[in-house]
Amino acid sequence: VSSDGAGALLQGISGDPSATGPTVGTPASMIRRVALDFYDVVAPREWLSADAEDEVAQHLSEASERWRSGDREGSIKLLNTYLEATPDDFDARQFHAILCAQLGEFEKMAEDAETMVALRGNQTGVYLWRSMARLLLDRIDGGLEDLATAGSMDPQSVWVKVLKGFALVQATRAMDALTYFDDALRGSPGSVVARLGRALAQRSLGRHSDAIADAS
Repeated sequence: VSSDGAGALLQGISGDPSATGPTVGTPASMIRRVALDFYDVVAPREWLSADAEDEVAQHLSEASERWRSGDREGSIKLLNTYLEATPDDFDARQFHAILCAQLGEFEKMAEDAETMVALRGNQTGVYLWRSMARLLLDRIDGGLEDLATAGSMDPQSVWVKVLKGFALVQATRAMDALTYFDDALRGSPGSVVARLGRALAQRSLGRHSDAIADAS
């Protein structure tokens, strides 16, 4: 569900055309894909424009522009400097988390998620961020605990169902994972990550024709 600004930003973030294409990889690579799609929904729009008037928005916009131009080191350095001075900026934390996810710096992503939980522990999204970081660090039990918390706050969340599915595939429980992917697709038939997740689970079970159908 891309807006013009966030969609353009995320193309620059992924840096890899296959990262957003209909391919079935490992659970970890798919969780990074979920993180991109999730960020596309929650990204603040006001600082995605280079014409942003707010000083904070200008700072974050410059970081995103540097990332898009290929200057990843400059982008992260700028963002780190900003967060040192303003550690409780929630939007900057989300941006830093998604960049760390794409760089493979999952411990730093987890640190961002911990800060987000401390800042807004009453919101479902912060537990989704922390669950993704924990799953990328192969901390499956911790990831599932966060998803249980998020699910209690929003039982119909497609994100919760999809991430539970990936966590269970990661835990070699592909049959159980299918239940969550099927449920996610009943609620959101157009969810690409849910369909790719089901393909991954089907492949793990040796159901290759079904996996190909979902991936296609």
